[in-house]
Amino acid sequence: MKFASLVGRLAAVCFVGALVIAIVPDTAGASPVTLYVATGGSNTNNNCQVANVPCQTIGYALSIAPSGATVDVQAGVYNEQLTINKAVTIVGAGSSRTVIEPSALPSSDKDTDSTLPQFAVVDVTSATDVNLEDLGVNGSAATPSFDSDGFGCAQDFVGVYFHDSSGSMSYDSVTGIELPADLFGCQGGLGVYAATDSASALQTSLTMSNDTVGTYDKNGITCDDPGTTCVITHSSVTGIGSTPAVAQNGVQIWAASGSLSNDTITRNTYDGPTYAASGILVLNPSTLSVLSNVVTSNDSDMYVLQDQSPDWVLCGNTILPPTCTNPAKAGAVFNVSKNRALDATNAYGNPPGFGFADGIDFDSITQATTVKSNVASGDPGNGISLYGATKVAATKNTASDDGNGMYLGSGTASSVASANTLLKNNVSAAAGDGILADTGSSGNTLKKNTISVSASFDAQDNSIGTGTSGTANLWSHNACTTSSPAGLCSIAHGPRTGTVNHGARSSRSHHIGVTRRVSSVR
Repeated sequence: MKFASLVGRLAAVCFVGALVIAIVPDTAGASPVTLYVATGGSNTNNNCQVANVPCQTIGYALSIAPSGATVDVQAGVYNEQLTINKAVTIVGAGSSRTVIEPSALPSSDKDTDSTLPQFAVVDVTSATDVNLEDLGVNGSAATPSFDSDGFGCAQDFVGVYFHDSSGSMSYDSVTGIELPADLFGCQGGLGVYAATDSASALQTSLTMSNDTVGTYDKNGITCDDPGTTCVITHSSVTGIGSTPAVAQNGVQIWAASGSLSNDTITRNTYDGPTYAASGILVLNPSTLSVLSNVVTSNDSDMYVLQDQSPDWVLCGNTILPPTCTNPAKAGAVFNVSKNRALDATNAYGNPPGFGFADGIDFDSITQATTVKSNVASGDPGNGISLYGATKVAATKNTASDDGNGMYLGSGTASSVASANTLLKNNVSAAAGDGILADTGSSGNTLKKNTISVSASFDAQDNSIGTGTSGTANLWSHNACTTSSPAGLCSIAHGPRTGTVNHGARSSRSHHIGVTRRVSSVR
């Protein structure tokens, strides 16, 4: 047995005019310590370990808490910025009752992809097993300070930052992470940010459950960089709705591993040209699982891009790094299933499609991807789109009241669309194919789909090749009534009205509202 465990550790505390030697029992092997905090408590001569004699501030309790401790925080508003660098659990009395709301953010951390400072209300850095429960995090009182700190757009405002750290958030709320009005378009407000430095021995892993994120500047939840893993379940992310200031995103997964399930993500809408706000924005993921979410009223409800070498991707270096190329895990199968993508928006009136007013989009996907049992409805663009995607298996999806039910764009190849139901795709009189395979799509299989009441054609294929009816794709056993060219429908599906030719769309032009500071991105 170690000597310290027999006689305790000696700790010296210096006071004016006296030296006091205190005996501090060794805690090795002991039960986890609980420290108590209340706004009416005191930090003076207090170890925070007596429930009815609490400390006054969370920061002080953290400074004396041993690794593995729990900090029990009573109801109240706590005007303090927190830095957490040890294993600890902070438990509040409820997200609306225990609120961390600093009026200033004097300390900053680094961004993993640049030299820009990150000013976070709660900064978890280089720590493992950090858990935040039943807490409110509100940055609104600190918002004015960003106009006077001299950084301008060269800064980020973050609610909760997990930096080279692991842990969890549950039943928390994060709100008010907005820069002042004159800086709002700087894209510098992130509700929750999880990121990993490329040289870090600690990789960020964050689990979120039953959390609420709202009133953010750029992104609600951001999970970036190879090595970062985010699991987000039963949580709600709500944007501010139509705004000309910034293209918001609800959840962004960038070169990280992401798992989203049973979440609700809504109201990310950019009222301007060129860029689209997304409910779920996924870029070059390592692994991806998106299951049973409700994503509604965003410019693009869900946009998944796997461009192999985009020149704007950064990969977790502390300085501007080379580009990041295809971090997808070998053998991974992306899974996007049982989601509801509803009522995509188009406040500015951009031409629908190609990521504007679409339900679920897959762009330049080369990884095997399962797209199953999703519902896309009320989207003025396309319900489900494949833009230059390969190896996508889309089965048992339902698209209704969209511009087009399903769209296969140029470069889409080796994908299978089977047993999908596409109904009433007639948002406008000049649109509304059930399935539209465009010029440049080839080698795809479309079979056993049920298509009806389309404003244009139930099935239209603008490609030319040696496939069905002179197209470059294979169509078989589809239940529909009208097609262009004739012969794409194998099984009659009953009468319909309207035969307006939709026409080809031969190039991809979608612009995403990403969070990195690229001069051409808002």
